[in-house]
Parts: sequence; structure tokens; C-alpha cells
Amino acid sequence: MNTTKPLIALLCAGIALGITAPVAAQDLEQRVAVLERQVRALSDVMLRLDTLTREMQQLRGEVELQSHAMDALKERQRDLYLDLDKRMSKLQEDTASAMNAVPAPAYTPPPTSGSSAAILPGPAASSSISTSGGPGKPIPADLPPGDPAEESDRYREAFDMLREGNYQEARRALRIFLIQYPDSDRSDNAQYWLGEAGYVTRDFATALEDFSTLIEQYPNSPKVADAKLKSGYILYETQRFDDAREMLKAVTRQHSGSTAAQLAQKQLDRMERENR
Repeated sequence: MNTTKPLIALLCAGIALGITAPVAAQDLEQRVAVLERQVRALSDVMLRLDTLTREMQQLRGEVELQSHAMDALKERQRDLYLDLDKRMSKLQEDTASAMNAVPAPAYTPPPTSGSSAAILPGPAASSSISTSGGPGKPIPADLPPGDPAEESDRYREAFDMLREGNYQEARRALRIFLIQYPDSDRSDNAQYWLGEAGYVTRDFATALEDFSTLIEQYPNSPKVADAKLKSGYILYETQRFDDAREMLKAVTRQHSGSTAAQLAQKQLDRMERENR
């Protein structure tokens, strides 16, 4: 029996198998290496994503802290400005008493156009003094004239309420003072503190009207610059940005060199940065 051909066939099959096996093993090793690189790359991506997530959480916490600090700073600024106004008012009163004071300037009709006061709401047509002291007990419409001998005491009582933080009672007392002592040399101060009490309690509509009354009825008062500045702040707070800008620019033009003008310019710079 001839066995040569089968042996040759078996030998060829063995050779082919010997060649194919190393080739298949090498291909598998390459694939495993590629998979290992992909797993390492994916692991790096996951690690970076986790790091970014932690950093975002940290930044969010820092932003919240900064926001809280800004709110606290804003409240502190209001308190400091109110305290400064109180001190300046006391100094003006002492100076006026030493010099026997001077009568309040005569009423000047408000300009109809071309004035920063034109953007403020005017007082009621029937009277510039509201018969409501804000929330709470209304003010009687038939109040008798005040006793001249008690004028200083009545003003001091209203001012002490304001200083102690009793803003609603202070507003009521100041409005009564303005009704009973309309010709007082303290009328412009009383009108300003009315607006300030509304501003501090964020009753912006009433505060804006009270500041407007001061600007219109007491144009020569030293409180006018501050009333315009606060009006600009209120207009900004209520997002009337064009009106706020006009009012603040009026302060810098009409009261240049004053503290109010400097604060108005700072607010204008802030609005510029905010693109308001």
C-alpha cells in the first residue's frame, strides 16, 4: 500500500497549523493591548470628569458665599449712609441753632421739562403731605396747628423713632410734623427723612415720591443732592435704568465735588460695568 501521499498531506497540514497559530496569538495580543489603552484613556477621562465636578461644586459654593457677602455689604452700606445722614443732620441743627437759623426758602414751582426732577412722580394734586403714615393708624385730616414751643421736641421725637429703627412710627410722626409745622426751618430735613425711612424699608414708590417733594419744594436745601442720589438708587433698584442714569448724571453735574456726586459716579461706573 502506497503511504507516501497521505504522509505528505499530513506534513503540509502540520506546517500550515504551525504557521497559523502564532499569527492568531499575535493578533489577539494586539487587540488586548488596544483595549487596555482604551480602558486607561477612559479611566483618565472619568477621573478628570470627577475632578471637574468637584471643582464646579466648590465654585458654586464660593459664588453663593460671595452673593451672601454682597447682600450683607449692601445692607451695611445703607446703615452706614443712614448713620452719616443722621450725624450731618445733627450738625446742621446745632449750627442753625447757634446762628438763630434762617427761614426756609420760598416754594419754587417745579420745572416742566429739562430737569432731573421730571422723571420722579410728583406729589398728590391736593396736598404734598400724605394723610397716611404708611401701614397702621391713619393721620387725621383735621390736625390743629402745632405749638411753636413744642416744635423742636416734636421733631426730635420723630427723629429718635427713626434712629431706633421704628420706621413706620417715624414716618407717621414726620408727616404729622410737616402738617402741623409747615413753615418750620426743619421742614426740608423732615421731608428728607420721610424718603429715607421709605428707602430703608424698601417702600420705593413712597420714598421716590417723598424725595421728589423735597427736590421740588426745597430746591435750595442741602438735602437735595442726597435726595437725588437716593432717587437714582431707587430707579436702579426698580430696573428703570435709563431714568436712574439720567438722575445720577444730574447729581454729578449739579452737585460736583460733593459726597453725593462721588457716590453717584460710582453707581454710574457700576452700571457701565453691568452694561445697564
